Amino acid sequence: MFGPQYLSSDMRSFTVHAVSPLLLIGLLLLSLFGGYLLFHTLAELFAILIAYTMFMVAWFTHRFLQNNFVLFLGIAYFWIGTMDLAHTLTYKEMGIFPQISANISIQIWIATRYMEALTLLVAPLFFVRSFHRQGIFHAYGLVVVVLLYLIYLGRFPDTFIEGEGLTPFKVYSEYVIIALTSLAIAMISRMRHYLELSLFGLMVAAMMVTMLAELVFTSYVSLDDLAIVSGHILKFISFWLIFVAIVRSALTEPYQLMSRTTSTYDAIPDPIVVVDSQGRISQVNKAVYQFLGLDINRVMDRHCHDLFHNTQVNSRDCVVCQHIENGEALEGYELFNTHQQKWMRISLAPVMANQLNIGMVHSTSDITQAKLAMESLRNSEEIFRQLAEHINEVFWVRDPRTDINIYVSPAFERIWGYSVTELYREPLRFLQGIHEEDRQSVIDALPRQPIGDYDQTYRVQHTNGSTFWIRDRAFPVCDEQGEIYRLVGIAEDITQQLEVKQERQKNQAKNEFLSRMSHELRTPLNALLGFGQLLESERDTLSSDQKIYVAECMKAGHHLLALIDEVLDIAKIESREMNFAMTRVDVRAVVNECLSVTQTIAEQHGIKVDNNLAADELRILTDHLRIKQVLINLLTNAIKYNRKGGSVSCQAVLEQDGMVKISVIDTGIGIREEDMERVFQPFERIYNPEVNIDGTGIGLALSQSLVQLMGGEIGIESELGRGSHFWVRFPAV
Repeated sequence: MFGPQYLSSDMRSFTVHAVSPLLLIGLLLLSLFGGYLLFHTLAELFAILIAYTMFMVAWFTHRFLQNNFVLFLGIAYFWIGTMDLAHTLTYKEMGIFPQISANISIQIWIATRYMEALTLLVAPLFFVRSFHRQGIFHAYGLVVVVLLYLIYLGRFPDTFIEGEGLTPFKVYSEYVIIALTSLAIAMISRMRHYLELSLFGLMVAAMMVTMLAELVFTSYVSLDDLAIVSGHILKFISFWLIFVAIVRSALTEPYQLMSRTTSTYDAIPDPIVVVDSQGRISQVNKAVYQFLGLDINRVMDRHCHDLFHNTQVNSRDCVVCQHIENGEALEGYELFNTHQQKWMRISLAPVMANQLNIGMVHSTSDITQAKLAMESLRNSEEIFRQLAEHINEVFWVRDPRTDINIYVSPAFERIWGYSVTELYREPLRFLQGIHEEDRQSVIDALPRQPIGDYDQTYRVQHTNGSTFWIRDRAFPVCDEQGEIYRLVGIAEDITQQLEVKQERQKNQAKNEFLSRMSHELRTPLNALLGFGQLLESERDTLSSDQKIYVAECMKAGHHLLALIDEVLDIAKIESREMNFAMTRVDVRAVVNECLSVTQTIAEQHGIKVDNNLAADELRILTDHLRIKQVLINLLTNAIKYNRKGGSVSCQAVLEQDGMVKISVIDTGIGIREEDMERVFQPFERIYNPEVNIDGTGIGLALSQSLVQLMGGEIGIESELGRGSHFWVRFPAV
């Protein structure tokens, strides 16, 4: 149906596929005149050569054809051929291994036939399944090694006994192999729609010949029996038929199909390539060389992504490459070709052979000029749309000669609460939304818009009652004659800017107040503490009551001094004036310093403090002075809020995320769950009827701010009546 040239091709194919094996069979029969050993060696070697050729064809064409059925058969027959080679070399009459009996050669034979029958049974499953080819190759190799090893150790059932002939195991095995091959025929018949009729016939014929050969091998008595001669010829024919099926599937038909389309592709002016399922180029038309400016050696077998797609995107993420891999058609997909610096429209169509997808036709059209023209128009519209409709400011354009609003952006509706349509109908409608205290000044400034002297700040009252501060400016636009024909303006919402400015001013005033007050308080307080220390130095001259009064005064003074320092620290943090000297801090050293400082207060409260730091040296990135301040605060709280005779444990561990966690764990009164979120709030003190402890309520809030500003984390776990676990985490260095 394709014409005389294809008829002659079919005749040549018939000559190769039919006449060649007949000549080889004739050669095998002639070799019998030289003795059975020569016949057996040639018959096995012919079959082994065919098996290895199957493997080469299937393995090296798989990248283009993606035919898993053919690849599985090729891999299997490589190892079947290897087993047949072992069978040939161990044949007793060869004399290569004189110490080996005829039984071993036949054991290898029957193991090989089991492998072949199971392969034919399983192979049809790979019409619709894929597999890792190196994995299957090595799995078969492992099976071969195990079988040969078992035979060598004598752990494989006997198949032949000198003087008696075949064993029952050997005979029954042949029938089992025939049964398995019958099941293989049934299996491939169920899935015949994946094969063309001729290929299906070749596979079925090969398996039927295999069954006949196995049947013949059940009847011989000696190793040079005529039945063995017939069986080896039938085995050779079976191998040849499977070889022909693989060649037709992997080479003949796919490449005939592609060759028939070559002239059609060359007539198309757009670049056309045929790619395999991995995107590798296997065929091109003439337009490809003109488009790329490359010769055939620099195009064939390259990945289409490198020549036709956007290489700034990985091929795994490329939409076209994904469709190629999935065998899915694609129509009119547009992308930028980074190789040619052009815009392309790409389409894909599957190439089918034996009802299997063996690749894709990849067509490319240059749409650069059309794309640029469309992009230019779209960019002009997009620029205006983005400026006018996607900014928070109100953008407006008015004709000064008619006072008609030509354009008002949608932001007007958000700020004024009126619709833009109302403003088109009534150009001065916007005045009604201006606060009555600011309205007249705006009306007075309107005549100055055409001369560019209009920059007004006023309040707008939204229809929902909210108030916005607006900065409104106008800019005249002149034509070629210098006449003003447009007024362009921007009404900017500056409410948030003013609020930020006001908040900054408030914070600045608050910080200045705190700083001055702290200074004013610290001066007389230092004097009081100084006189208190003088009185303490004269303790021998004081009465008992006077000593108590002096101690209370000193306690209150130090408490007030600590409160002043903490308030100043918080003020510095809020004003962003707190500076940190970040350095590598030894965890063990800083914890020991803190424990030394808090040792006295622990003894006063009857609390045992344990240093449970591990022997590992840990260093963290932090400010040495400030981390001491935080840890002393945590340890002091753990001691003060503990029970009589309680304990405090200090630990440090390196966690999996590279952070060092320092923990302060106490056996104190604990914190209620509902109070946990208030722990780090400034001036918040958690009420507990069991204790009445002096404090400012600032320490933990200050500690949290310090830790976070130094790049760390702070947290708490607590159970009422059981104790608390405060922790800080810093990066390890």
